[in-house]
Amino acid sequence: MRMLQAANGRAAAVKFQTPMFERYGAKGFEALERVLYAARQMGVITIVDCLRGGLSTTISAIADAYFKPGAPLLADAITLLPYYGARSLNGLITEALENGRGVFIASLTSNPEGMSLQTAIRQSGDYRGRTVAFGIASNAQQHNADIDGMGSVGLIIGATIGQWMKDSGVNPSEFNKIEGSSSVSRLDGKMLFVKVPSGDRMLSIDSAEVIHGMFKMEGITDSTSMASLYMDDESIMPFVIEKGKISISIDNARIVVTGTPLNDRLYDFVGKKTSLDDRAYELERQESRMIMDGKAPDEIQREITREREKLAAEMNALAKEFIQKNYDNVLGPGVFIMLCSNFPYPVMTPLIEEIIEEAPDRFKN
Repeated sequence: MRMLQAANGRAAAVKFQTPMFERYGAKGFEALERVLYAARQMGVITIVDCLRGGLSTTISAIADAYFKPGAPLLADAITLLPYYGARSLNGLITEALENGRGVFIASLTSNPEGMSLQTAIRQSGDYRGRTVAFGIASNAQQHNADIDGMGSVGLIIGATIGQWMKDSGVNPSEFNKIEGSSSVSRLDGKMLFVKVPSGDRMLSIDSAEVIHGMFKMEGITDSTSMASLYMDDESIMPFVIEKGKISISIDNARIVVTGTPLNDRLYDFVGKKTSLDDRAYELERQESRMIMDGKAPDEIQREITREREKLAAEMNALAKEFIQKNYDNVLGPGVFIMLCSNFPYPVMTPLIEEIIEEAPDRFKN
């Protein structure tokens, strides 16, 4: 009690380690009840470090102990272990939030023994190919998706982990949010998937259902990378996963991604390329009109060929300049790969050869 009184007005919160009370059996739990009651009277925020976890069918009882009005161990927040599967905690987390409480979920703990598990690569599920810690953190962040500020679902991350943070694939300060709108009626009720390259295939890392023309995804950006938005097995559009709020707008005429620096840059390029594609389409229509007007075939061929060559030169210059300006980020390699993938088999076009010859070694490697 003396420590609680000393902390009052000086500490943001007080955390109680339940094993230190459990060692005394029933009397220990009585003492925990008393100090939690006293803290509530003082207005001190309390965190019970009980590190609970288990099957979703059984851990609901924890809400009766810690969250609901009149609970014997009523606390502002408790700590949880997610190793029965992060989603096994969802029901308990929902009860905490509905009762105005919070939770902290173990993600990257400071004990050295946890590293081999928390940095292990997931072999299945939505976060396949990412670390266990990444999946835990991303699942936790989904509970804060509609909250301004930090939210009430936090992570336990040791302050001593250093290099371990990099090895885990998680930087908790780098959250990304994808918010999209669609006026395309056929997308409503459909699942959209975010996929990233993984070897010779595309790996799904997140998904969302389009509901009334809106969809949302949120997670942690462990690195900046090129990605594609898919509906079933159809790639709808490329974009960049990076820190920040990414806005996607889909209509029958175009798709635009904005809100973060690299996506703004990418879709400025896409807009310019679309304008050139529109000119190419108009050129085809012009050729048809010239034929219908009865112009001489030789004259049509000369004029259309001249315009096609001029347009092709503009397209090549646009692509080459964009790649060269983005050698040192994911856009340069990403657009270069897209350029190469336009062909059904490997082919060295003059443009591709020119880009490779002029590119620095850091780009080629």
